Amino acid sequence: MKDKTAYTLGTRVTCTDGSCGTLIRTIVDPTAGTLTHLVVGSKNHSPRLVPVNQVATGTPNQIDLTCDLDHFTRLDAAQVTEYLPPALDQGGFAPDQARAYSPRQAKPSSVTYDHVPDGEIEVRGEPLHAADGDIGRVHGLVVDTQDHHLTHVLLTEGHLWTKKDVAIPVEAVAKLSGGVHVDLTKHEVKDLPEVEMDSLV
Repeated sequence: MKDKTAYTLGTRVTCTDGSCGTLIRTIVDPTAGTLTHLVVGSKNHSPRLVPVNQVATGTPNQIDLTCDLDHFTRLDAAQVTEYLPPALDQGGFAPDQARAYSPRQAKPSSVTYDHVPDGEIEVRGEPLHAADGDIGRVHGLVVDTQDHHLTHVLLTEGHLWTKKDVAIPVEAVAKLSGGVHVDLTKHEVKDLPEVEMDSLV
């Protein structure tokens, strides 16, 4: 698969001056069929949206970015937390009345969700839906290095002792929302040859 890059979930990602985390999901423009962002996160910082044009090189073992760690931490957050106001109804009392009867203050709650740019979708380790049922899980994408168009979906197929990595041509992908849906049967997917991850670049 010359002139292509494989982006597999869990791959180490480095900036020009050090490691910045691992690839935890990918963002795709489903209309154009292109990869637009990588989502990179670690225990040291919240996940960041990395535009694909900031990728210097990518292999199944490591993704190198063109930016340094300072620039990386200033990229758009890939998760958003919103704080919700306390419920207006507190046992039949308004908030100011409830405080008069209860020593505990109502605390605002929060909700955290993935930030995905408008019109785009995220692809992570969800099940892959064959024409006749689920088979394996998506664990990455293969992308043309020139225009970032998707060429293959990477799948880990099988069970513990019979697992193999296969690359499903994007032409077989019917839909990317709600998981990855392909126009192949389970048998056709199982018949795809196993691929060596190092051969995908």
